[in-house]
Amino acid sequence: EITKDMAKMISELDDPAQIGRFVKDANKATTKDMLYEVWINGLLSSPATHMVNVLSNAFTASLAVGERKVASLIGNSIPEGEATAQLKGMVDGARDGLRLGWKVMQTGEPMDVLEKIEVTKHRAVSQENLKISGNAGRFVDYLGEFVRIPGRMLAAGDAFFKSVGYRMELHAQAYRQVFQEGLTGDEAAKRALSIINNPPENIKLAAVDASRYQTFTNQLGVGGAAVQKIRDSVPYFRVIVPFVRTPINIMNYAFERTPLALASKSVREDIAAGGARKDLALGKLITGSTVMAISADLALNDQPPLDSPR
Repeated sequence: EITKDMAKMISELDDPAQIGRFVKDANKATTKDMLYEVWINGLLSSPATHMVNVLSNAFTASLAVGERKVASLIGNSIPEGEATAQLKGMVDGARDGLRLGWKVMQTGEPMDVLEKIEVTKHRAVSQENLKISGNAGRFVDYLGEFVRIPGRMLAAGDAFFKSVGYRMELHAQAYRQVFQEGLTGDEAAKRALSIINNPPENIKLAAVDASRYQTFTNQLGVGGAAVQKIRDSVPYFRVIVPFVRTPINIMNYAFERTPLALASKSVREDIAAGGARKDLALGKLITGSTVMAISADLALNDQPPLDSPR
């Protein structure tokens, strides 16, 4: 909504100078924005936070390969080699991700508009916003860069794993397309490489969606968006609920991999659609439920008998 409103206001400006002033004014941060930037980065300053982020993203990437393999075994819409194609994409994505992550660390600019840090203003702590110049202003800029280090590290990690997720799905979609076209041998390899280097819009969008899904930064549904809107509309409610998108996406991700997934409207729609959507939805459900069952069994077997001394 904010993006749409801004685009509408910009379209009504004819003078380039007006547009420049509008963009500059729109990026101005208030004292509240500056305090919030300091506070939210303070929340992210623990090394444990970044370790959990890395491990969870690595887990989802690895699980995606297993789910794709299961999906290829239970249906006819996903070729068996698609999981292997994902592994190749994982390697290529990791190589690209290192470059992207380093770029984010250098510039402080996230690679995607959907990120884990939900702030309305980037670079709030700056000499421009505080209207300070000279040595004092430069000190404020340095201080702002220091304050934003935790957020920058989180954004860099997301850039790495989004690159991994993007490449995984890009390679998988390319392999599926070649399979559907009935190509083999050198022709199949050339066609797959052509799709990877110049992906059609539908494949590119599917890869972007996958990269966001695997990092829990995908766009929220109607219910999640409503919660986010309430959070943003209530003064200082952000302090109580600093994150909405990521926790909701994590809950949805986990729910889709339980026997209760059939209660989800989106899961039922995927199954009803048939084809690859159905196979992938069932692959998630079966894989996740199996992991849950094994984990529960291991946990129960590790418990001492009820009548044993504690």
